[in-house]
Amino acid sequence: MNIWYVVVLVVYAFAMSCGQILFKMAANFGSRAQSPSTWFHSYVNPYFILGLCFYFGLTFLWVWLIKFVPLSRAYPVLSLCFVITPLLAGQMLGETVPRDLPVATILIVSGVYLIARQ
Repeated sequence: MNIWYVVVLVVYAFAMSCGQILFKMAANFGSRAQSPSTWFHSYVNPYFILGLCFYFGLTFLWVWLIKFVPLSRAYPVLSLCFVITPLLAGQMLGETVPRDLPVATILIVSGVYLIARQ
């Protein structure tokens, strides 16, 4: 796989993780509401709208990417989200990062490398 596409896929995975953080922030925003319309606040708040816009744009990037990269090679790179999202959640949301994340990261990155190098 061309190195340019690998870089774009990694950036895409990072962006997907950022979208997940936005959705978590939207969920947290709604849980602070003290009214029967709590669900409304979960879906109509700046974080949720921004997350939707983010994913909408990423959908176009994904379709463009898979024009040039076989899906069987592109999709496994998205497993990097399983590393990036917990790290972002720890940094931005104060969540506990899994203790075994370094081992999982080595395994995931090794797998992505094996797929992307072909």
